[in-house]
Parts: sequence; structure tokens; C-alpha cells
Amino acid sequence: MRERGACAAVVVFGLLGPCRADLILDDFETSTLGVLPDNWNDFATLVPGGGGPFPSTVTIDTTGPDGQPTRAAQIVRAVSTSQGIHADLTPADRITMSLDARVDAFDDETVVVRSWPLAFGFFQQTGAAIDPNRLPQAVVAIDTSTRRWLLYVQRSENQADNVLFFLSATRVVEGQWYHASIDVDALSGQIRSLVTDASGAVIIDSTRTIPQWKPQWARYDIAAAFDGEYGVNSTLGNLTTLDNIAITPAPGAMAMGLSVLCLGRRRR
Repeated sequence: MRERGACAAVVVFGLLGPCRADLILDDFETSTLGVLPDNWNDFATLVPGGGGPFPSTVTIDTTGPDGQPTRAAQIVRAVSTSQGIHADLTPADRITMSLDARVDAFDDETVVVRSWPLAFGFFQQTGAAIDPNRLPQAVVAIDTSTRRWLLYVQRSENQADNVLFFLSATRVVEGQWYHASIDVDALSGQIRSLVTDASGAVIIDSTRTIPQWKPQWARYDIAAAFDGEYGVNSTLGNLTTLDNIAITPAPGAMAMGLSVLCLGRRRR
């Protein structure tokens, strides 16, 4: 994988314990092959009646954006509601999530529906046994039907209170790595979406202020990367690989004593 310079990507949970974090930097290098990546929760467990599979994401060895061997997380290929990984967060006024992503295969849905091989970003929990796909949220996603990047925002607990913006006409190519990020100002509703290819060439750099923003519904306490197959006739699910996830809330939201471990090492 790419040279990381001074700071290696590691999971830092500070004083908050496993699966809850105010700062996450994870390259999956220390996770065990074939099982749910260390320090993450299974997104499929959040979906009532989701049906699995469990785990819905496993650690794999693969080839990274620079053509070198790397360890990564792969969302299992299955026709289900949503699979992926998530971590709990302390709400912050500003929060950013970035990752490397590769769509290895799209699902075989032939009816135009809103399914996705990848969505990543933030949710606000509003109660127990609620599908996160119906919670207040801000996510950058890849649309299966058009294979284009989009920004989706649900502005309240009302699922109909949403906006969707396609970010580019450029189509996502199977087997190609992308680096993508979402940066949310939870007070103003300004969201920046950034996507580059493996060479660093910018594909999308979009900043917009969401109309009718409601800050009380942007107290995001879940960060996630996940897929979703909601079509009626698909027989093969999406298959997506993730690496180098970074989640960084505003400094004021970080736990006392939280720090990043700087190792200055090179990726495998």
C-alpha cells in the first residue's frame, strides 16, 4: 500500500473502550484473516430482521492501490439488507470520514432501484430496533444502477425528509481503487465530498450546504461503511473492499488522553 510517512494507520480508542471511538485510524494490518475486523461492530446486526450473513465483513489479504500486498476489510457478497462495519461515536460539531474503496463486483439487479455497493458516513440513533438506513444520516455512496457517486442526506427522523445529489457523471470502474471522504459541519449543514483515483487525480470535489438543515438531527453517533441490496430480483450481491479508514471528529469532541500512535513504518 501507499507510504504512510510519520503516522501508521492504527485503531485508537483511547479511554472509550472497544467499538466506541472519537478517533479511528485503521489499516486492518493487525486484524485476523477471515473474521470481522478487530475493533469494529457488524453493521448487519443493526438491521432488524436483516438475516445476515454474520460476519457481514471479513478481513482479507489483497492488492492495494499501489499494487503492493495489503490487508483490508471486504464486505461479504450476499443478497441481504445491508452488510458492513460500524463504530459508535461521541457527537461532534464537525466530523470527517475517509477510506480507500474498491468495488470488486456490482450486484446483478436488473430493475432500477436504489441499491449500493458502498455507502459511508454518519448516522444519529433515534431508538432501538430501527434500520440505520432509515435514521438521520449523511453518507457518500455509489449508486448501483448508474455506477455514479452520490451524496445522500436524511435531515430528520422522517425518512421522507431527504435530499440526494449525484456528484459526478464519471462511472465507478470495477476493480479500481478510489480514495473518498465526507466532511460534515453538523451545525451549518455544509458537507464536502471528495473522491480521487489511485493516482491521486481528483474525480469529485464538491462542497454544498444542505437546504433545510436541522442541527438537532445531526448529532451523529454512528460511523459506518456498508452496502445494501434492496432490489427484487438480484441473485448476486455487491462485493466491496475497504482499507485505510480514518474518522476524525473536531478536537473538542475527543476524549481526554486520546492520541495517535506514530510509528513511521511502511505498509506491508
